[in-house]
Amino acid sequence: MDLDAKIAAAAYYKAGGVSNAGISALLRVDLSSVSRYLKYAEDNDWLAHKLDLHLPRELEREVLSTVRDVELEDKLFEFFTTGSGGETATQVRRQGIVVVRGELAGPGPTESVRKPAREVPPSEDLAATMLNIEGARLLVDILAQFERSRPVVLGVTWGRRTGGVVSFLGDMTLPELPELRVVALQGGVGRGLAPERGGQNYSDVLAERIATLFRSGQAPARITLPAFIPSRLARELGDEGLKAIWKFINSDQSFQTAASLHEQLDVGLVGVGGFESGAWAVTSGYLSAADVKDLKRAGAVGDIVCRFFREAGESPIEGWAAASGGGGAIRAANLRAVGVSLATLAARVRAGARVLAVAGGASGAKALALRAAVRAGLVSDIVTDSPTCLTIVAS
Repeated sequence: MDLDAKIAAAAYYKAGGVSNAGISALLRVDLSSVSRYLKYAEDNDWLAHKLDLHLPRELEREVLSTVRDVELEDKLFEFFTTGSGGETATQVRRQGIVVVRGELAGPGPTESVRKPAREVPPSEDLAATMLNIEGARLLVDILAQFERSRPVVLGVTWGRRTGGVVSFLGDMTLPELPELRVVALQGGVGRGLAPERGGQNYSDVLAERIATLFRSGQAPARITLPAFIPSRLARELGDEGLKAIWKFINSDQSFQTAASLHEQLDVGLVGVGGFESGAWAVTSGYLSAADVKDLKRAGAVGDIVCRFFREAGESPIEGWAAASGGGGAIRAANLRAVGVSLATLAARVRAGARVLAVAGGASGAKALALRAAVRAGLVSDIVTDSPTCLTIVAS
């Protein structure tokens, strides 16, 4: 990479919200070089003071090729659209597939990452940072395709990855969307929770943040109920008791408002959970070790909004109808989740909604879940990383 390309790359990362220390590690240069690069970019109007990026076209292409693995993106698109990925309920868009290069994950062998100027959760590494940046960029691109004069409904789920994407939206120059209506796709009240308990990643907090960032003229719709019914309580009450709880949930005004907007969803930002170590569904208390064992035995490979699905292309196992094929554990778990149903999500994707899933990890543990979500027609757009992509296309 020549000097101009390094300067352009530094500007690109800065516009995405990466700290100077992070840029230093990504480009394998010292901090003083990063400062000089950014000053040059500003002097040449490549990078405005509000982090608005305007690179020369030839440099933009070169920088994108260092951030994204276009060859893997093509392979993933082919995998999902030519039959090699199995029967899919929806056709993903090529422009909606982004694969972040895994080799950008950290410093060189003799370098170390200094404490970033911008606070990043300790669990985040630089590869995760790039997932967040590219997720934020693609979300903005998707929203730009809608007419600003008509209301657009955007829904968001909880999770570290969706929280990371929303965090980086705050470092970008965003359009003003007064007609945007933001809705939480699941319950859970993160307000008042300490950061170490993940309150900043709850869907009610993220919905409020998105509405503020895009200067929406309407307050976000939040579900002021827990995200799930505890499994022990569900077992004690049985189906009849759960039905009584759901009668209360369905009568709740916040749930009614959110559910109505779920039926009108235009854009979704969702996380995809697997059974990886530290999965949100486990750390939040939604699943016990016994629940995980039962779900795996039933064939579950992942979840969206704490509703689980299998690898097979099938209708979502949710609601009160008896599950066939050994899916009882999946049905039981999904009956405890308070939020949009998978059936509604799939229906909105079929109707043309853009549902963006951002998921990855060096172990490729999210691969099965992400692949199944696409096959089931639950998502239309993907931001992932090369380890996850390679695991998908190799299967």
